[in-house]
Amino acid sequence: MTHSLHRVGTLENLKNDHTIIAMPAKGINHVGSVKALRRFIELAAQHKPSNFGLITCGNVLKVPPEEMIRQVNDGRAITVVFDNIDNFTAMLKQLKEEDLGLSVTCGGIYERTLEACKRAGLEPDTLNHSLGVFGRTDKLPRKEILEFTTMCGHHQIAAGLVEKMLADVKARKITPEDAALSLGKHCPCGFFNVTRARDLFEEKLAAAAQ
Repeated sequence: MTHSLHRVGTLENLKNDHTIIAMPAKGINHVGSVKALRRFIELAAQHKPSNFGLITCGNVLKVPPEEMIRQVNDGRAITVVFDNIDNFTAMLKQLKEEDLGLSVTCGGIYERTLEACKRAGLEPDTLNHSLGVFGRTDKLPRKEILEFTTMCGHHQIAAGLVEKMLADVKARKITPEDAALSLGKHCPCGFFNVTRARDLFEEKLAAAAQ
């Protein structure tokens, strides 16, 4: 799965943005996988993520883990994002120890992702690398907006909403934290890094004040 691969940003503001997606293999072990998926949700909740979710019911900003566990069924994918490398590494390490039988893909800055895998005792078997976006890039929102919208792999964060939130933050009508939480609720799978969004809003607010 590569829908978390094209997150726009700088090395600095992406360094604490670590994603994991876990799912069974269709046609191989997806039947009867609900027990493993429920356990993955439990582990995700325990390791202090910035966000996580089950796309069929929403992310943890709107739906408690207990409800995700109740609603998940065979063959689903669970997505989670961490805002620091230590919690990310701890999650990977426990997944290795429990060996749930799920396919696990993690993402982030290349060097930091490999560092976390090494600390967790894991050796990646496949690497994906984003080559960027081609074509009519003039049709895209500016980079300042893409830093937010590309954190939702299914592109459920509207550019216009980000524009409004940025304007409201700069006008001090809403705090950076509340703006980040508001945007995060629109990402059903839970790949939207609320902590990173808050930091981005704070950065834009500081720049506007200069």
